[in-house]
Amino acid sequence: MTFENLLQAALYAVDHGWAIAPLWPKTKDPSVSPNGIYAATSDRDTIINVWAKNPNYNIGINLLKSNLAVLDVDTGLTESNWEQWCADHGIPRTLMVRSGRRPGFGLHAYFHAEGIDHTTKFTLPNGVAGEVRGGGVNLVAPGSIHESGCPYEIIVDAPIASPPDLVRNISGTKQPKPRPTRESGEKVPESQRHDYLLARAHELHSIGLEGKGLEDAVAFMYWKYCENDPRKDARIKRGEARDIAKWVESHPLQFPLQPGDFAAVSWAKKKFALFDEARKGNLQHFDGNVMKAVDYFYQALDSIGTKQEAIIRIFRASKLNELAVQGEQ
Repeated sequence: MTFENLLQAALYAVDHGWAIAPLWPKTKDPSVSPNGIYAATSDRDTIINVWAKNPNYNIGINLLKSNLAVLDVDTGLTESNWEQWCADHGIPRTLMVRSGRRPGFGLHAYFHAEGIDHTTKFTLPNGVAGEVRGGGVNLVAPGSIHESGCPYEIIVDAPIASPPDLVRNISGTKQPKPRPTRESGEKVPESQRHDYLLARAHELHSIGLEGKGLEDAVAFMYWKYCENDPRKDARIKRGEARDIAKWVESHPLQFPLQPGDFAAVSWAKKKFALFDEARKGNLQHFDGNVMKAVDYFYQALDSIGTKQEAIIRIFRASKLNELAVQGEQ
């Protein structure tokens, strides 16, 4: 598959939901923007405007923001053996791109990240070598032009697959376990109760429920969907519901979150010492660099298995997002 021009290739990436940024022509250099690959966006109008300024810009994908991991094979494959090698190593049918490097044969096999949030080099016994790439790094997108003058060409145009065992083994990432759902009838554990009720209260408040009605709804969800500590009497439980309702009314969210989002934030705060500092925009812990904080924020949530759409919601509701927007203006 080939593209008529680089704007068409950039829009192909955006249509796949990838966050991209311009690279200098025929390079992998993302310094077109002061924030480099961290300025990557999937906003179609922004992309059209950027490539209108220079239609020769290459295209860089921020893998973290795009929820992608890529098997990047640099050496050991050829035009005649790459398909057999993939079959022999359990590589499923997925989007595959031949790099523009000539002479030689480089392969990019695209996968959903599913917890792969870092880059790992590898060399296999048969001489095939490269990297499994993930996290907030730059990958040159299909349609871009290599310094050799040859394009990064799609050689298998297929839906993106989950990472196979080879990719997981190289990166040291286990198969993610499915998260429990309320639909199964299970109760929300006590350790997650506050986050769950807070998220549901924000959700109900965003559609107009307030006052005694909001308090009653939170109290009902406490009894109906949460594990109940028998040591707490009804007045304590009602008091907790009332406190949550009042807090939500006094702290409305510009970008409402969903119940699972608060649980993700709570878990990220426990696992990553600086996550809450990043979320609150306390940049002194990140050398004053807002994009360094953004990268930490995204990687923390991604590494605990948070879905990309949830990461975006949590980010938009954070103080860090305000600082990032100011930095782009």
